[in-house]
Amino acid sequence: MARVRRRHRAAGRTGTRARAARAGEEAAAPEVDLQAHLATHYKALHRRLERQLGCRDLASECLHDAWLRLGERQPRETPANPDAYIYRVACNLAMDSLRERKRWTGLNEDAPTSTSLPTCSRGPT
Repeated sequence: MARVRRRHRAAGRTGTRARAARAGEEAAAPEVDLQAHLATHYKALHRRLERQLGCRDLASECLHDAWLRLGERQPRETPANPDAYIYRVACNLAMDSLRERKRWTGLNEDAPTSTSLPTCSRGPT
């Protein structure tokens, strides 16, 4: 505890002044247009998401959904790392999508299977 106090004193900031300085730094953070940031850094975000998910199409779909979501809702505070924030939004959307697909896949397994499937060929010749 004493070490922490010494560090603040050495930096010229103690207790309340340190908190006030941090609050001022957070308030001074520039506003970021997250949709524009996503569009600018799309390739890097797409590569990272594709590596995580293992599917190029799902990565594209999730980044598109993230772009739409970022247009609808802005975060309360400007994120310190916009790349990480956008990536987390896209990952959350991917997990939601995978859960939804799993739910629909599970419904098909309970359906009775038919032994006579229609064919695309012509009738008897």
